[in-house]
Amino acid sequence: MPSSYHARLPAASAILVGTLLCALAAPARAAAQSPPKERSTFSGDASFGLTATEGNSQTLSLNFGGRVAYVVQKHTWAFSTSVLRTRDGGDVKANKGSVGLRYDYEPSDRIYVTSQMAASYNRPAGIERRLSPGLGIGYDIVRAESTRLSLDGGLNWVGERFTDDTRDNSVYFKLSQEFRLRVNETTDLAQRLSYSPRPENLSDYLIQGSLTLTTKVWKLLGIKTEISDDYDSTPFIDPDTGIARSSNDLTFITGLSVSF
Repeated sequence: MPSSYHARLPAASAILVGTLLCALAAPARAAAQSPPKERSTFSGDASFGLTATEGNSQTLSLNFGGRVAYVVQKHTWAFSTSVLRTRDGGDVKANKGSVGLRYDYEPSDRIYVTSQMAASYNRPAGIERRLSPGLGIGYDIVRAESTRLSLDGGLNWVGERFTDDTRDNSVYFKLSQEFRLRVNETTDLAQRLSYSPRPENLSDYLIQGSLTLTTKVWKLLGIKTEISDDYDSTPFIDPDTGIARSSNDLTFITGLSVSF
């Protein structure tokens, strides 16, 4: 054979062997690079208990609330609701409720984008209806298995209709903070705080805060204790009396909670 053929033989053999190895490795590499199967989780809780209110509503009454969350990979959908209504001697002493829908997307381990829609009413405070859609971006300052501390900011549009049929619509800044802690295997602590000032008048603002402690006593059953406050720096003024309603709406809840 020509000497040039012997020179080309080792190179051709190497190319052939390399091609075969690549062909054999391709399925394994494709399997390793295939996206993992999406994991989804569904959770929620419902609470029912005794409620004491002070401010625009001063009474003892029964309260119902619930929350459902569905998580798929980097997407989270959450729905929450609460209702409080009490009559005393034929008079309505407490009549308020809320419903909220929130969606979070996490482009990274610490950053999330959030959109939400909330609707509420509080007739003793003069609020017939309050709608509040909003958008924001947040960051998890601490994110561990048992602890989460997050901070987010954005814009909310707030549309209000009052009990005298007057209306007020405005855009608000919103800064929110949330802290969750798994104290131990049976006890969870949750704290939330939001501050929403009106851009053109920073003395006009809303503050909402809550602190919740839930202790599991048996399987899915637990005891829930929560204190919350809604503060409005410019409360509704009754046109008949000229007296402003209380800026604070303080609520204390204790009762049973069922988690699933």
